[in-house]
Amino acid sequence: MRLSRKSVALLFLIGLPLHTFLMMVLYGTLRIPSNVIGILSTWKESLIAFVTLLIVYSSISKSPIRFVRLTTTDCLILLFSLWLGIRLIWSYAVGSNLPLNATVYGLRFYLLPVALYAIGRLAPLKNHRLQQVFWGLVIVGALTGGLAIIEWLLPNNIFIGFIQSLGYQSYFSDYVNKGALHGPGQTAESMWLSLGGDSFVRRAGSIYMISKPFAFTYLLIIPITLAFLWARPMAKSPKRVRMFLLLSWLGLTLSFTRAAIVVCVLVSICMALHFKKSKLAFSVSTFILIVGLFGLALPSVQSYIGRILQAEDSSTRQHLDGWINGLTSSADQFMIGFGIGTANQELARFDLGDSVTLASSVSESLYVQTFQELGVVGLLLYLAILLSILDRSNKMVKAKEYEQRFLGISLFWITIACTLISVAAILSQGSFLVTYAFWFLCGQANIKAAAQPSFTRDRVPQYAYRN
Repeated sequence: MRLSRKSVALLFLIGLPLHTFLMMVLYGTLRIPSNVIGILSTWKESLIAFVTLLIVYSSISKSPIRFVRLTTTDCLILLFSLWLGIRLIWSYAVGSNLPLNATVYGLRFYLLPVALYAIGRLAPLKNHRLQQVFWGLVIVGALTGGLAIIEWLLPNNIFIGFIQSLGYQSYFSDYVNKGALHGPGQTAESMWLSLGGDSFVRRAGSIYMISKPFAFTYLLIIPITLAFLWARPMAKSPKRVRMFLLLSWLGLTLSFTRAAIVVCVLVSICMALHFKKSKLAFSVSTFILIVGLFGLALPSVQSYIGRILQAEDSSTRQHLDGWINGLTSSADQFMIGFGIGTANQELARFDLGDSVTLASSVSESLYVQTFQELGVVGLLLYLAILLSILDRSNKMVKAKEYEQRFLGISLFWITIACTLISVAAILSQGSFLVTYAFWFLCGQANIKAAAQPSFTRDRVPQYAYRN
């Protein structure tokens, strides 16, 4: 198939980080009608659907037809897709009250990863092209991290005035349906970290405009950057990679997103131990411990930690309520769930009541939401997919070719990071870049596994560990 895969990848690398910013400018500044903005917002899903159909058509139109050797992940993805179809049919067979548009929106949450996996699985990239995708992600992380630093250094009144001039309040209050903006200067409350009383620290959101999607991208970018720094046989431009890594870490830290920072720290330490950087891992752990002990001496930090432990801050309370209500509300339908779209937190834009959805028990956990909508069957299938990806990427670490080892190392730690963060977040709604890249890379790993099913350490060159 003569499709410019490089152009498609470049479009996503640039378009996904800029998506919210561009939609905000189009709606808030240029006053483009909301129905037009709604159509424009689907560019990413439309492109995914087009590419998927094109790849499937190209695959089946070849003569003779080549049968694909299925991997364990392929089979689990097919079973998960089959369960989605069964659950959707069952919902309408028993008389679902969920409107069609809400059902389609909820179905998108599950179909996007499946489609992205299929694209990666059926359209393998050459090794050097895949390395270019990795480099593109690292550069995106460094650039957005640098913008976050500049943004955070700006005085609050200047920064708030700038984004309001671009239509921030109009976009998030009227179009996104976030309701009232309770933060300082008519901004979203999530933009600010409360230290108690009237003390607030602004969270950096970079070009994403929101701190969570910005911070979640580093679950993908930091493992790849560390792999470039430590896994390359003869690392090229190590100073440049270190600079990219520093910008990424500074940007992530200034987002003040607790879960993403903790997960990235844990993954980084584990990767350091994996690459026999025990001194570095010990030094980083010691530094974090010392900073934490000094931080405990500050009254504002003590108050902040106390509110977290007592679940008095809004974020912790929201997560706990979501977990408890989400798990207990599904007691009647624990095996098959309540149906696709009934527990999707983004359905607030449809103004549906609790009689139609589980709006009163919506959770910010991917696992709880999957359990609510698809039951134990759907949740177990999803967990099995993650385990199969971990197993496949771990085996690829032993591959003979450097590019496959690099893919295996990066994907293994990205999967670990995404699995951990999904306890308290929903990446498919929180970060398009992570979702698109992660599932595409999973497909790439499995097509290479199908082509070379067995990996062995025989005649495998050792890592050129750099001190």
